[in-house]
Amino acid sequence: MSGPKTAVWSFDYDPTPTRLADLERFAAKQDAWLRRHEDSIQFYLGDEILASARQARQLVDECISAEDPDSGFDAYGAAWSLFNQLHRRTKEAKRQEADRKDRDRPKEQQTVAKLVSDCQALWEDPDNHDLLLRWAEQRDIEGLASSLAAARAGEIHMVHDRITAWRRRFDQILSGARQASSKNSDAIQGHLPRLHAVIEDIGRLHIGIIDSSASFVREKDQLHQQADEAVQDEDLSGLEESIRRLEAFRDNYTEQIALAEFEKATANVRDALGACGYTVTSRTDENGVVVLRASGFPCRSVDVELRPGSEEMCLNVDSEVCVKDVRSLQAELARQGMQLSVVDWGRGDSHGLCSDLQRNTVVGGES
Repeated sequence: MSGPKTAVWSFDYDPTPTRLADLERFAAKQDAWLRRHEDSIQFYLGDEILASARQARQLVDECISAEDPDSGFDAYGAAWSLFNQLHRRTKEAKRQEADRKDRDRPKEQQTVAKLVSDCQALWEDPDNHDLLLRWAEQRDIEGLASSLAAARAGEIHMVHDRITAWRRRFDQILSGARQASSKNSDAIQGHLPRLHAVIEDIGRLHIGIIDSSASFVREKDQLHQQADEAVQDEDLSGLEESIRRLEAFRDNYTEQIALAEFEKATANVRDALGACGYTVTSRTDENGVVVLRASGFPCRSVDVELRPGSEEMCLNVDSEVCVKDVRSLQAELARQGMQLSVVDWGRGDSHGLCSDLQRNTVVGGES
C-alpha cells in the first residue's frame, strides 16, 4: 500500500441558507408588485390570469420551503417574466377597451369637441405617456404635442380634419413604441439565464473563508438590487451592465477565495500531520506548489504536494500501516472541517485492498 496516491480536498460549506435568505428578500419585491397591480390585472384580464400570477409567486415560496434555491431562483425569474408580460397585456386591454367605447358611441355624440377631448385624454394617459417617453423618438413626441395644440384652433371642419389626422399619427407612433417595448422584453428574457447563472455562482462562494466577507455581502446586495431593478423596469442596457458587474465581482472573489482555501488547506494538512504524530517541514516551489515532508517514528513518512488552482493533493506514503495512516489523516482533517477523499490509491495492491478502499473510503475515513 506504500507509494503515491491522489486525493481531492474540499471544505465543509453549505451555501443554501444564504441563498435562501437572498431569495426571500428578492421575493418580497414581487409581493409589492402584485399588491400594486393586482386590481388592474383582475379588472382587465380576469380572475384566472390573476390566479396564475399569484401561483407563479407562490412557487417561489414552495421552493424556499423545500430548501431548493436553484429551483427557487428559476421560479423567481419566471415570475418576473410573467409579471412583465401581464403588465403589457393590461395596458393593451385598457387601450382596446377605450377603442371599443369609441366605436360603440352613437354617431351624434361624435362631436368635434368630443374628439378633441378624447385625444387629449389619450395624450395625458400615464401609461401612454410612459410608453412614448421611453420608446418613441423625441421629435415625434414633440410633434404630437405641438400638433395637438394647433388642432384646437380654427374652423370646426378644420379642427375635425386636424384632430382626426392627429389621432392617426398618435396611434401609429404608439404602435411603434409598443413594438419596441415588446422587442426589448424578449431581449430581457434572453439575458435571464446568464443572470441566474452568475447569481448562482456567487451564492455558492465559500465567502466565510476570507476576511472581507462583510464588504462582500454589502457589494453583493447592491449588485443584486441593481440587477433586480433592471429586470423589473425591463431596462436592457442596465441589465447588461449589471450582469457584467456581477460577473466581474464573481471572478474577483472566486480568485480571492481560491487563494484563501489553498492557504487554509495547506495549513490544515500541516496541522493534521502534526496531530497524527509526524514532524513536518515544508517548502514552496517557484511555481507555487507546496511540498510537505512528514516523518514519524520509527520508519514512517508522508510527502504531500498541493498545487495552487487545484483541489487535487498528491501523497506519497511510506509506511507498513499505510491505510491506517491515510485514514487517520482523513479523520483529523474532518475534525477541522475539511474533507479528503482518496480517488487513486496507486499500484501494488496485491490483495485487492486498495480497490476495496477506493470504493468505500469517504470523508473522515469512515466506510
